[in-house]
Amino acid sequence: MLSIIIPTLNEEKYINKLLHSIKNQFHKNYEIIIVDGSSTDNTEQVVNKYKHKFKRLDFIRIEEKNVSKQRNTGAKVARGEILIFLDADIIIYDQHFLGKINKFLQGEYVEETDEEKDKKEEENSVKRKGEKEFGALTSYIEIDPKEAKAIDIIFHKSNNLWIKILNKLGAFISRGGCTIVKKSAFGKVKGFNEKSHVAEDLDFSRRINKITRVKCVDLLVHESARRFRKIGYLKLWWHWTINGIWTFLFKKSFLKEWKEVR
Repeated sequence: MLSIIIPTLNEEKYINKLLHSIKNQFHKNYEIIIVDGSSTDNTEQVVNKYKHKFKRLDFIRIEEKNVSKQRNTGAKVARGEILIFLDADIIIYDQHFLGKINKFLQGEYVEETDEEKDKKEEENSVKRKGEKEFGALTSYIEIDPKEAKAIDIIFHKSNNLWIKILNKLGAFISRGGCTIVKKSAFGKVKGFNEKSHVAEDLDFSRRINKITRVKCVDLLVHESARRFRKIGYLKLWWHWTINGIWTFLFKKSFLKEWKEVR
């Protein structure tokens, strides 16, 4: 089973789009766990309208507004072997997205290229020798094409290419907006660092990379442009950079909070 964990905070405008896109997935063996950081809007009411459409859709409310703690809380009650952490403003257009995740992490492969077929025997040989199996997957994020501008396309294509290069070199990087990991590997690193409010995804990626193998695959989801519109790419890039360096050096983020953008 797949466990989809979604942290929310005042997401009444976006959560319905994500839930609708999950409902349209061809793969149906999943549960959804929403962990809310005490929203003051109608997030819970919007979620409740979808409860009858899923086999399991849980809404958990905690007092603390801490995305790392929210994700960890969801992971604790998850029943699936594979955890998929999604931000509330993500939308999934690829209806095979969940099916691909399940097959990739269960040792099967979809849409294999000749290169992947050639690598299969090598990977199976590695497993037979007792080395680490794949415990996480990469996924790329782009701006929702319905609102994307040229700057969005250029920035995200470049950022995704950089992430792809780093992953190919063995440095696993995954943005928190879409993080995919086996529950067993997640437990070994004790989840997300709750002291890190920004760049927690970088810190998590660094620790996961030490205990499991990560498969670099071309999975893609889309996100809202809201943060990039309000903060701007230059300032946001600086926030990512300084907090990434701070997290790497001191195991906690430089900024004390990641402000809401609604």
